[in-house]
Amino acid sequence: MCIRDREQGGCSGRFHKDGRTVLELQLVGDVLKVSEGEPARVKCRGAGDDDTQSRCQSEPGLQLSAQAVLLHEHTVLFEEVSEPLWMQKHALDGHPYDKRCPYCVQARLKARRAVRKLRESYLSPAGVSISVDFTGPHEVGVAGGVQGLVGCDIDSGWGYVGLQPTRRDSDTLDSLLDLQVQLRRDSGGKADAIAQLHHDDDKSFRGKVEAYARSQGWLDTNTGGYNPNANAVCERRIGMLTFGFRTALLYATGGVLYYPQLWDVGLKYGNYMLNRQPWLGGESPIQRLSGFAPETDDRLHVFGAYCLFHVPKQNRAGKFRPTAEMGVWVGVDESSPTGHLVVPIEWDSEQQCWILHEVVVATTIT
Repeated sequence: MCIRDREQGGCSGRFHKDGRTVLELQLVGDVLKVSEGEPARVKCRGAGDDDTQSRCQSEPGLQLSAQAVLLHEHTVLFEEVSEPLWMQKHALDGHPYDKRCPYCVQARLKARRAVRKLRESYLSPAGVSISVDFTGPHEVGVAGGVQGLVGCDIDSGWGYVGLQPTRRDSDTLDSLLDLQVQLRRDSGGKADAIAQLHHDDDKSFRGKVEAYARSQGWLDTNTGGYNPNANAVCERRIGMLTFGFRTALLYATGGVLYYPQLWDVGLKYGNYMLNRQPWLGGESPIQRLSGFAPETDDRLHVFGAYCLFHVPKQNRAGKFRPTAEMGVWVGVDESSPTGHLVVPIEWDSEQQCWILHEVVVATTIT
């Protein structure tokens, strides 16, 4: 579309795509104003004798859905732009909150720290203070999870996600033992021993969990009933993970929340990225724990990306089955230096949808 400024009071125009108006602009003098539009971006530049920069204004919260170049005599040309490189990098980084990303805005992902009060008021001088809480129940995920146990170190912001079939104390204890292993691994063995465990007043943390905490010498504290404000650090962590997974799923499905059964691997993927992304102050939680910035893992891909994964010979159904199957990438296997977490997919011609199978570990993908 092209609109040309006239001598009396400027002019306006609409940018159409597929029979609908996606952008309505008004040109007043050398100022380009937005009346309505949808999220994207704009570029404006002056092309007169001095090649000066033109001014471009938009309403709060709106960005332009075209690339605009302001030429001499106030002629404005629009070109549709493809997904920018920063958006691809942003998706590869796991969608840390960016107001330019429509998926982040739609999912209401926020980038505030979990701890809002003075950190010192939450800490135990004897060692690491861990806050834990549950998210769920959810429908059975592709990794078999129904309940998610979320834990975080109050001081560093480091977090953990464990998947459980139930909230029984035995399942909760297994998750806490795994939390200890991951804390030691991510810190390079430099983290202090756990000194305090804070949680809701829930039966899941009694019995075997209570006995184990006593045997380890942990200070076992609870919220004194259901009081989310008394466990705000972990509640905020759950909110960050939920918003992060929702954003990644929106991006992977093109803006529609298909396949919620990916929630369990999605929360673990989001936790993996949160532990490695810089927070306020420029350090990641793992860097605060270990003193060293984590290296970028070259196995990382965009969550939900289509891939082909190699199927070992012993796992093939027959001699003439292909050596690779279709799947979607959902994370890295931290127990293996070359492992990828992949969800096999299969097209159902009757229901006209993709069927998701249980997550598998693949060493070769393309």
